[in-house]
Amino acid sequence: MAALPTPTVAKTTSAPLPDDPLTGFGALDEIWKSRHVEDAGKFQPGSSYDHSRFDSVMHLDGRVMAFDINLPPGTPIEAAQASAMEQLPKDSTIIWFKTLDECKVTQVRSETLARVLHPRWSPYQGYVQIEYPSIGYGTPFNPRDVRAAILVDGFGNPGDYTVC
Repeated sequence: MAALPTPTVAKTTSAPLPDDPLTGFGALDEIWKSRHVEDAGKFQPGSSYDHSRFDSVMHLDGRVMAFDINLPPGTPIEAAQASAMEQLPKDSTIIWFKTLDECKVTQVRSETLARVLHPRWSPYQGYVQIEYPSIGYGTPFNPRDVRAAILVDGFGNPGDYTVC
C-alpha cells in the first residue's frame, strides 16, 4: 500500500497594519477590527463589538468616528471617564465638563486627533464630546452608577444644549 502524502498547512500572513496613531476613537476601520471582535446576529454589521461592550459604532469613510462604551451597573464616574479616555490619544485633555439632570458631559481635545482627522474626517479640529448617562435618558444622573460613555465627534461649550 502506498504511503499517504504528508499533509501541509497553508501559511497565512496578515498584512501589516497601517502606521496610524489612532486605535480607539478615530481609528482606521482596519485597526479597529484588529483590536475588537465584531458581534454577529441581531446587530447591524459593524455596529457592535466585544459582546456589546462597544455599540452604536459609527464608521465614516474608513474610520470609527463615534461609539458607546457600555459599562456594568455600579460603575463610578471616575471609572467611566477612565474607560473613555483609554479610547483617545494620550495627549487628550479635558477642556470643560458639566453635570446635567440626566448625565455628565465632557469636552475633550487632542492635538493628535486634530492632526489626523482634520479636515477630511472631522471639521472639529480634535474636539470630542463625551456623555456619561446613568440608567438611561429620563433618569436622574447618578455618579455612582454610570452605564455608558458616549463618544462623538464634535465641539460645544458649557452653555450649549446637549442631548442628555
